[in-house]
Amino acid sequence: MRKNVVLDNGYHDVYSISIIVGFLVLSLLKLGAMIRSGTTLTLEGMALLLTIVFLAGIVYFISQIKLKVKIGKKKVSINIIPFGFSKIKFRKERIRKVDFFKFDEVTKSSGALIHFGNRERIFNFGGNSGMTITLDSGRKFTFISKDIHYKKEEILELIQ
Repeated sequence: MRKNVVLDNGYHDVYSISIIVGFLVLSLLKLGAMIRSGTTLTLEGMALLLTIVFLAGIVYFISQIKLKVKIGKKKVSINIIPFGFSKIKFRKERIRKVDFFKFDEVTKSSGALIHFGNRERIFNFGGNSGMTITLDSGRKFTFISKDIHYKKEEILELIQ
């Protein structure tokens, strides 16, 4: 029997990243036009530079986000990297029910990380298959990923 299953997914929301990159390119074009016209660095130029640095930082940060779900012999851990404070751990005995689902491309979301209320957390990192873990306290964790479909049998074997 396998000791653990690890679901490791990066954030692949092409739409959000492309919109931010579009604003970044427009800001760079505006800065280039200001430099070509020979204007000095004014308040507008400094604000534009700060905007470019901020947008570049957001694109880098989004490209580094990863969801890591580890289902081991005794525990399940959920971690969103690079957010160290977001780590969630619970013992396997607390799992009341595990449901798997699949949906078509039309109903698929763009891949955003979503949080609904205190009882349910949805981690959507692309793909068209998912898994919902319900704990004995009623709290639910839903994972949407392309890897879940391929690792369904291993997950069920480990949880049971």
